[in-house]
Amino acid sequence: MLRDLIYFDFEKGASLYSQIEGGLLTEKREGEEQAKDQRNIRKYDLKVFRPEFGGQSTDKTSQLEVRVLHHDLLGRLEDYLEDKGLLTELHGGGATSADPDSVRESLSESPYVRAEGWSVIEDYEKLSAISGQFNDLIAFIGRCGASSIESTPEYQALAEQLEAARRNAADQKNRNQRKVAERRLAKAEAELKKKIEEASGLGGVEEWLLSGVRLFIDVFMRDRILLRVYPDEGRPELQVLANLKRACFVDGDAETYLHSYGYRPNVKLTVLGLVTSLPLQEGHSFDPMAEFEAKADELTDQESFEQGFRRVFEGFDGMYRFVRYSRYPNLTVQPLAVYRSVRGASA
Repeated sequence: MLRDLIYFDFEKGASLYSQIEGGLLTEKREGEEQAKDQRNIRKYDLKVFRPEFGGQSTDKTSQLEVRVLHHDLLGRLEDYLEDKGLLTELHGGGATSADPDSVRESLSESPYVRAEGWSVIEDYEKLSAISGQFNDLIAFIGRCGASSIESTPEYQALAEQLEAARRNAADQKNRNQRKVAERRLAKAEAELKKKIEEASGLGGVEEWLLSGVRLFIDVFMRDRILLRVYPDEGRPELQVLANLKRACFVDGDAETYLHSYGYRPNVKLTVLGLVTSLPLQEGHSFDPMAEFEAKADELTDQESFEQGFRRVFEGFDGMYRFVRYSRYPNLTVQPLAVYRSVRGASA
């Protein structure tokens, strides 16, 4: 089976492999030695005996091939995780055929996940950039649509009728009759403009909403690229979430991936990573602020000061919880790799 490797956190992978091997191997050297014998033979005339005296030296040259462990490192890590029982497979008909609690029980013993399925990618930096120009883009697209409408025979006929009505209003000698004709003309023009806007999709979003989207992204989601993998299309509520580092895309640019696969790929992808968030249905049972509640009115000034600041962080955590999307039965992983498996007919 071949892999189209899209994303690989080489530094994280190298760190794991160094723990396995007891040291970091950065290069693999392969080569062969070629030996060449050179005889240094001199003949001496010693009367009766004519022996050969001399020496023999061997020069060895090595031809070395240096290969950086990159794609090969992923295969070694996967093999190790499988051999040690640390890897949980998530795909339709596999572990996901069980209920979410059974999946979580499996992950407690095998915390690394390899999930294959349909996927969606959410680039929040791109969303922020688009929101800044959204109304201009909509206006341009709408104007293109309006231009197409204006070239139709139906529109041309209406435009001619309006022009005739405009000339008729201008020709009216009676001031009252001219005002009535002008009001009818203005109403007809407004109705025609409205029909064009509706047909072409003209109209945008209120600026306060777009500004709020950009503010939220800038504070909580800057540079975030979120990958959602759905390992079982029969259970769309079960998703594997992975926040991808822009620097770890194999081609060096997330845009290359987005242009190749799109924001909603129509081929299945695989993500490999360590589970970092496994939310329970009933929520977290541990309350880190319980130490203050137990003392109630007996807090010292120092403890009250600490409690105040930690309450602020607790409030921020409540807001951040919204943008992490870590909710039951989702799983969040720290991704090592994202790839597409390329299988032949016999695979």
